[in-house]
Amino acid sequence: MRTRSLTTRAINAYKIVVTTLLTLFVLSAVAFYAAEGRLLALMMFIPHGWLVYRIWTSLKLLREVSYDDHSLYVKEKDFEVQIPFYRVKEVKLISLDGVYKFTLRDADQFGDVVFCKPSMWYPFTYKKVDNELYDLQNKISKVTQEYWQARQQDQAPGLPTMNI
Repeated sequence: MRTRSLTTRAINAYKIVVTTLLTLFVLSAVAFYAAEGRLLALMMFIPHGWLVYRIWTSLKLLREVSYDDHSLYVKEKDFEVQIPFYRVKEVKLISLDGVYKFTLRDADQFGDVVFCKPSMWYPFTYKKVDNELYDLQNKISKVTQEYWQARQQDQAPGLPTMNI
């Protein structure tokens, strides 16, 4: 039973708005520099276009994520992937607009990193998001510790001895 959705409900709208604003920014910069000269417009299009490309590719990496007491659930296009907490290596807040980065211990269908955005209004709701991040980190470390302790206890009797 899932207790909390980690990704904002308006993530698709967020992606569309940011992409549209970036495209308008590049087009206005090109139009401004085109009035100065074609070579200058071309030279300015390249860094602005690269910036838009980098932000657009980072927006494509955002996933819908929810969690319960033992697992993360990452939604793909047609299905949902369950990732147990012991497979999560670390969770960090990596950007000024509030994007979480889940680093996994091993690669999955979408790689070894999962990104999600819990709030569209992150700078204004930082206390809530930071508390949620802290709670999630605690849950992950607790489950991971329990998993490794149980695994060590299960494997201990089956280890071969060196007695000859």
